[in-house]
Amino acid sequence: MRLIKKSALAVIRDNKLLVVRKKGSRDFLMPGGKPERDESVVEALRRELLEEIGCSVDDNSLSLLGHFEDFTSDGKSRVAIDLFAGEIVGEPKASTEIEELLWISAADAINPFITPIIKKQILPFLVGKGMLR
Repeated sequence: MRLIKKSALAVIRDNKLLVVRKKGSRDFLMPGGKPERDESVVEALRRELLEEIGCSVDDNSLSLLGHFEDFTSDGKSRVAIDLFAGEIVGEPKASTEIEELLWISAADAINPFITPIIKKQILPFLVGKGMLR
């Protein structure tokens, strides 16, 4: 089974987590993405945030929250996410790659278009750490 490795940032404002939906997709994902060749997970995170939401990350606020792994929405692959906490610089907006931004609360885990890793692992983790209610 294919394993997709990504780095992502938990952007939280007003007790809501930012998720993104790529063009041509129905599912909401964490902002971030896959490292390119010879790129660290932090370098990939910086690049992907600029590409996806037009924001940089404040390096002084960046910290690794943990590593999460689950099936993709279609169940054909697994995704492994190195999840970071940190502050973004700028106001997030959809880019050429991203069609929609959505701010979700822990209660939004019932949304069928939130990926399994967010529903089953990331949201409960953030609630357990007191980062979301």
